[in-house]
This record gives sequence, C-alpha cells and structure tokens, in this order.
Amino acid sequence: FTFTNIEKRKVWDSQISTIEPVLEKINVVGSTYNITIRENTDKPIHVKQKILAYVANKKYTIYYNTENFIKTEEIEFVEKHSKTMLVKNTIFKSTSYIMRCVFPYFKTKFIAADTKYLHAFKRYIEKQ
Repeated sequence: FTFTNIEKRKVWDSQISTIEPVLEKINVVGSTYNITIRENTDKPIHVKQKILAYVANKKYTIYYNTENFIKTEEIEFVEKHSKTMLVKNTIFKSTSYIMRCVFPYFKTKFIAADTKYLHAFKRYIEKQ
C-alpha cells in the first residue's frame, strides 16, 4: 500500500529529504523512523515518527515528535461511491507553554500544510 510504504513516501512528499529507520517491525505497528524535512528554510526540521496503529486499507495512525510539538494523525480510508476518501483527524500538542498559546494562530497554516501533503499523495497515486 503506497500511503504507508515509508520508502515511497519520499517520492510523493517533496518536503522530506531523508528517512532513516530506527526500528522496523514486521507488522508495521511500533515502527519508528527519523525523518528530516526541509520546508522553505535552510534549517532542516528533525522529526521522529512512530506508527501507532495500522489496519490495511482501513486505518493508519502516526505519532510525530519534534523539538516544539507533538502531532498525532489518524487517517481512515473510506470507500464512498466507488472512490476512496481519506478522512484525517489530527491532534497537535506541545510541551512548551508558549507554543500551546500560539497554536490557535497557526491552525490555518497546519491545515494548509496537511492539504498540500494529501494533494501530493493524490497526484502521485493517480499517476500509478
């Protein structure tokens, strides 16, 4: 499955510069990766990703941890009118009081980044 294949993610997600496996599990759940993202700046963002849940073609839950925030994404694959829809629920948290205070101001930026990410995946899949 392309969405959950960590090797193919670099192909369709142009922000990712490196993906290094820390721990890969056969059943996917518990697999951990160090990801480096370059996003319109010269300073790379280092992210630790852990797969929390995986049900093939149904559900995928990912935990991301950076130095400033924690993000949990739950993505469900829903068939509707013979098409597959991705339903995504995201939770942002921070260990920093300051970051928690500014999260509401960045909400539209987070949504735009997620939309860009999902559209990149859609374009990639439609070419296959």
